[in-house]
Amino acid sequence: MKLATLARQALRIVLLPAVMLAGFILYGQSIGLADILMPVASDHRLALPILISQGFLAATLNAAVACFPLAWLYGRAAPGVAVLITLPVLYIVSPARLAQALRPEALLIHAFELASFVILLVGATWLAHRYLTARRQGSHG
Repeated sequence: MKLATLARQALRIVLLPAVMLAGFILYGQSIGLADILMPVASDHRLALPILISQGFLAATLNAAVACFPLAWLYGRAAPGVAVLITLPVLYIVSPARLAQALRPEALLIHAFELASFVILLVGATWLAHRYLTARRQGSHG
């Protein structure tokens, strides 16, 4: 193996904890931003659809910001790294929210939010990797 390839692999491994922490922080920030962009009315009209939309918006924002940097840095392993990024979020968020989710509506909202986060982040990262790979092959051939 070339020294440059070894250095790149070492950089990927060394940056993995920082990337996972950044993904965790990005998730929290996107939840806060979605709450600001789509607030629930004080009289709680349409609260359920708004909360579901907030979760989907947060997952979409997270995927949009993270997919190309992950695909560029980790290449073929990027979807796997995206799965790794979702694990701390699932570990921290799930037990606390599920314990609070006494009502079925709250459980539905939290399950949809987490499923959207995982599916959109992994899927967008996979698509970004495919796009970057096709772009590289197009420029070489």
